[in-house]
Amino acid sequence: MSDDLVKRLHLPWPKDESVEEVTLPVWVLALTSEAADRIEELKKERDTYFAERNKFQLYLQRTHADWELEVAAVDGLNAKLAKAVEALGDMEKVPCSEASTGILKVMIRYTIAELKG
Repeated sequence: MSDDLVKRLHLPWPKDESVEEVTLPVWVLALTSEAADRIEELKKERDTYFAERNKFQLYLQRTHADWELEVAAVDGLNAKLAKAVEALGDMEKVPCSEASTGILKVMIRYTIAELKG
């Protein structure tokens, strides 16, 4: 709609069939031209606004995706920490003796391997 309006404002006024030529005051032509120019400026401002808004929405989507990845990484680290704490609790239950040292070493190696994945 605004494109049609701009075209009409820039084009000379339609002629009346009964009148040889349309004569409009210069100030009317100036105002219509000025109005057309202002409409075009507003369209450019609107297009710029939408482009910037789309960039910002894309930034927010990327930021949210990055945040989800970080949360997943922290959740993974928390799970590994929980396994390590559980393994330390199991090791604490092993009675101290020379025979238990070998058992503890095996438990430690197993826990480290499991945590490394």
